[in-house]
Amino acid sequence: MPERFQSALTDALRVWRIEPSEEQVRLLEGHFKAVLEANRRFNLTRVTEPVEAAVTLYADSVSVAVWAVQAGVRVRAVLDGGTGAGFPAVPVAVMQPRWQVTAADSTAKKADFVSACARDLRIRNLTAVHSRVEHLQRPPVYELVLFKAVSKIDECLTWSQHVVARGGHVVLYKTPTIPPEEEAAGQRTAGRLGYREVDRFDYALRHGGETLARVLRVFRRE
Repeated sequence: MPERFQSALTDALRVWRIEPSEEQVRLLEGHFKAVLEANRRFNLTRVTEPVEAAVTLYADSVSVAVWAVQAGVRVRAVLDGGTGAGFPAVPVAVMQPRWQVTAADSTAKKADFVSACARDLRIRNLTAVHSRVEHLQRPPVYELVLFKAVSKIDECLTWSQHVVARGGHVVLYKTPTIPPEEEAAGQRTAGRLGYREVDRFDYALRHGGETLARVLRVFRRE
């Protein structure tokens, strides 16, 4: 399992010219092992095959760092809303050690799991909190608020409006095709809450001979 996970991860990241260090690979592999173990006790993820996980969970999560570098966006504080097993929070924290990443989840077991991983793997720039994003009692300090496979555009923008900094970004991990009703509601909500969609970062994941199209929808808080 370690060799298959490592090989798939490094191959997927190489598309973006990212060469993870041995320590970064060790941390991501350690997190995946913890996910598999915890999955025996409660549901964290349906993706447990090593190659699929390396590509669709870990490499996919890192896409936001690729976008931020290419867009010249300076980042210090990141919030991952609805982190689940720690995606994208864990891969982002490991691959961007200068970013301070907070992982939030409304399920206590999931937040506790991510917190334990941060402690046990010594990922010092990662913390986890048990809370829904809309209930977080935090000042608007996050330059990036991330949602991966959480909800519709309008809901994500609404939930995060009180925690994203002025000039900060809400980034949604999506597939290129979105139902028209979701698209329309998202654009209406963006206008009403003072967001502007400033970028669409298209990329592809390759898994099992298949190319999976993905896009980051990026909304700036004006």
